[in-house]
Amino acid sequence: MNAATSTIKAIGLILSFLILQMGFGQDTSALNDGSLPLDDLDMSTENSTDDRPKIRLLFTSVGIINREILLTVDDRCTDGYDWGFDGYLNDVQVDDMSWLIDDELFVIQGIGDIDTEETILPLNILKSDVGDVVIAIQALENIPDDLDIILHDTELGTHHDLRTSNYETMLPAGIYEDRFVLGFQNPSALSVDDSEQEQIDFYYVANTNNLVVLNPEYSSLSTIEVYNISGQTVHKIKDLQQGSYHEYSMNNLSTGIYIVRLYTTEHRVVTKKIIVQ
Repeated sequence: MNAATSTIKAIGLILSFLILQMGFGQDTSALNDGSLPLDDLDMSTENSTDDRPKIRLLFTSVGIINREILLTVDDRCTDGYDWGFDGYLNDVQVDDMSWLIDDELFVIQGIGDIDTEETILPLNILKSDVGDVVIAIQALENIPDDLDIILHDTELGTHHDLRTSNYETMLPAGIYEDRFVLGFQNPSALSVDDSEQEQIDFYYVANTNNLVVLNPEYSSLSTIEVYNISGQTVHKIKDLQQGSYHEYSMNNLSTGIYIVRLYTTEHRVVTKKIIVQ
């Protein structure tokens, strides 16, 4: 084989590879080092008229660490890993969020379609230290207005409508690979659960070191748990009073920031941060 023939074949192989990439969406496993926008990584021959549904989520930790992840609906995709559609998470941050596919981490995930009753997409969250996190919708493209986008907290049994507001919580240090999932159906009981959480409230009174609990609808209360910034339980109150107003002593807490969780007997949770000075 002469040099000219070898060169022509090499060029042909390169062109074939590029055509495959453009036709099926680029293999992002080698390119996604965090330096390129997700748009640049999710290539298509129809970029100018791309009508595929896309959901971009933004994860923020302690107000300074950000991660954007992308979900694309494409009928060429499966529920598992799809070369050319799914992009690995290569540049893991100290605090991070990613899609979880077959126990591996991705910043881009492609799925064939959205079944509002069946489609559940696991998320992986990494926290190096206790602190606040926010999960929000960064952008929606070609998504129907009536499609629910719900973040499920499987540990607390809560469902948060991301189209209504950002999800904000405090997480202790750890790896959360089976707690948070993205779904597309708002459970019928959600309106009742949210209403109950709005009716129950509590606040800390610094000059008396008491926690005031407001329960105007006389919901059945179970337990109060207090966590320090390391995620350790430092105080617990059981057998709560079942009235509309009660105060509970917090005299045993030293100066610092704490997370307080109020549980009902139906396992609903109201969570707040308090500062003891």
